[in-house]
Amino acid sequence: MLLSAAVAGRAAASGQATAGWIAAAGPGCARWLDSEAVDRLHAQGDRVVDAHGRRYEPAGISVYGGLQQWNGLSAGVEQRVRAQIIAARSAWHANTVRLQVAQALFFAHPRAFLAELDREVLQITCAGAIAVINDNTLFTTNELEPTAATLKFMRVLAGRYKDLNNVILDPFNEPRIEFAPGERSAGARPIWSVWQAGGTVDRVHYVGMQALVDAIRATGADNLIWVEGPRQASSLRLLGRYPIRGADIELEFHHPNLNQPSSWRALLQASTTRPEVEGEEAQYSSTRPECYGSAYAELPRLLGSLASYHDGLVAWSLQPGVLVASSGGAPVTDTIVARDPRSAAALGAPTKLERDYRCGGERPAEGMGQLTMSFLRRYAAAENPYAAASAGVSR
Repeated sequence: MLLSAAVAGRAAASGQATAGWIAAAGPGCARWLDSEAVDRLHAQGDRVVDAHGRRYEPAGISVYGGLQQWNGLSAGVEQRVRAQIIAARSAWHANTVRLQVAQALFFAHPRAFLAELDREVLQITCAGAIAVINDNTLFTTNELEPTAATLKFMRVLAGRYKDLNNVILDPFNEPRIEFAPGERSAGARPIWSVWQAGGTVDRVHYVGMQALVDAIRATGADNLIWVEGPRQASSLRLLGRYPIRGADIELEFHHPNLNQPSSWRALLQASTTRPEVEGEEAQYSSTRPECYGSAYAELPRLLGSLASYHDGLVAWSLQPGVLVASSGGAPVTDTIVARDPRSAAALGAPTKLERDYRCGGERPAEGMGQLTMSFLRRYAAAENPYAAASAGVSR
């Protein structure tokens, strides 16, 4: 079959880019970086599949700390991130690892930022896993939704990783405007309008998720995109009125309310035309709003429903006291601190939900670790190309 000059040119450019990634990672990683050997993931109806029609269901871990915090470029922080990546694959059987990064840190130190991000992405992909890159502003400049700076940042990331088929772009973490233009209370429709198409709120202009998706596609990147809903990724209910248009999009929600099972069942049924993923789930005894007193009974039901809907799960995080058992009782910090483990060996013992589990922080060693490990292990044991077992990771 003869290729047009334009198609041949794109293929040649992709081949050169792939060769550059292999040179950076080493020949042992070639099988995971070759764009002809590793299938592109794409949305097909309500599922994500590869070029052979094999379903991809995320079963992963979201890394905490790292390039989402102001000191993310320090050697000690990177060492702890790399330990999380190793543990996610070897001990937790994850087929997906989600990296949260901050656009502000990129603009402050672009070359060092990209060099470290490259190392982390290659560590994940060379282990045979899918890397998800998420822009998280919470611990730096705290933009509430995507801005012009987010557009610029995602253009850089999309252009940089568009030749890596096993990279997913998650362009903004937990859009969280609660008061829309002209409103004194949070109204659903205006909030959704700003989320979708942008608008000015409190003299800050937000570009909207559609512009963000369009900016990624304008770079030529056809990587799968995870799009998080409004209200801190807790809602998908008005997608019919405020759709995000484009190909290869997966809808993402976080932290469904376990005290109101009808609400998370509605999330799972939000779309019959787009795939969905729970991109962040955390359950550990704390005073935080994502702690739900009914978790002992309801979390196993949620995980079972995620499996039956084939939505997949990314759990947050391998921080001691959350997924990883900790005897010290230190508070959860979201970011990496000096006391956190430097080695993957210290990140393999899971927390457990007890029957009398409750919120309030009285039991800092209780969490969803065992349930998460069991959930991810089931995917590792399955015969599918995106299981941890496919990369030779020990069960």
